[in-house]
Amino acid sequence: MSSLRYAKDFHQQRELYLEGEAYFEVTANKAHPFTVHAGGLTTTVLGTGFDIRSFATESQNAVTVIRGKVEVSHEGKVLDQLTAARQLQWDNQRNQSQTVSADTSQVLGWQQGKLLFQGKTMEEITASLGRWYNVRFIFKEPTMRRCRYYLNFENSVPLKEILTSISALNGMSFTIDTKNNIVTLSGKGCQ
Repeated sequence: MSSLRYAKDFHQQRELYLEGEAYFEVTANKAHPFTVHAGGLTTTVLGTGFDIRSFATESQNAVTVIRGKVEVSHEGKVLDQLTAARQLQWDNQRNQSQTVSADTSQVLGWQQGKLLFQGKTMEEITASLGRWYNVRFIFKEPTMRRCRYYLNFENSVPLKEILTSISALNGMSFTIDTKNNIVTLSGKGCQ
């Protein structure tokens, strides 16, 4: 789940605090810059459309520019100025960033009702599925978290159907405890 906080005088001080993921369309206003604080990163808009992904439970945050330009900083230090189809990835454990090219259709899939996992680890996939279906995942074999998959689903597909599809790929088995909203995964892991 995502949350967004802002000041009462937002029209004077266009500053937001984000936990989760959000897409913004912003018109430049030099007198009142638009700033988003998310997971230790500060993104200052220079007139653009961009996506920020910053969940407290994930080890990485990302700022992706769809069009236009943003400046991303951490603790006052500018990390990069991003333009269209560029993504800054921030590693929360190492306090390091890298800037990469981004497939913007993958980044914005959630807006179009899609769950898109291109080269994502099972840990990243279950984090997204957990938020979407309001369940917690338990891995019986910890190395399962490292397995990477290329999967696409509509967000209206039942969780059991998604897990059955993944099971067909890797031989994983799963149990769903609907009373406690817990999914337990078992099977072979990846190195």
